[in-house]
Amino acid sequence: MNNKKLRHAVAELLKSVTLNGAPLFDSESVYPCHLSRINEGDNLPVACVYVDGGEVESLHSIDQDEVTLIIQVYDIAKLNIDDRLDEFLISIRQAIKANHTLGGSVDELLLNKYEYDKDDSSSLGTLTLILNATFET
Repeated sequence: MNNKKLRHAVAELLKSVTLNGAPLFDSESVYPCHLSRINEGDNLPVACVYVDGGEVESLHSIDQDEVTLIIQVYDIAKLNIDDRLDEFLISIRQAIKANHTLGGSVDELLLNKYEYDKDDSSSLGTLTLILNATFET
């Protein structure tokens, strides 16, 4: 596994997430990279998956990486963006717990922390999930 494969694997996992029986994301609105700008007019919700950093531990000629992976989800809700982001958190968390090794590609994918951000000048909200992934390179 490497960081590029990790980002793509998590993006594929997100494409399978459902909310109330329907896909949470349009398959074209999940990006295995950081996006610098999201607008209210975009096809929301949008998810971005990127690596924030990592540490390497060498054990007997095998490198084990522990990577900080970020998932950012953007959406808009005119009445209650808080509830909408909470629903996303629950659904994404369940998908990660159900496939915490990404089909055996990583040793473990764990949710470490999550944060919310709301734009007071619009109805746009962001859910940021911070995960740790451990794998051999």
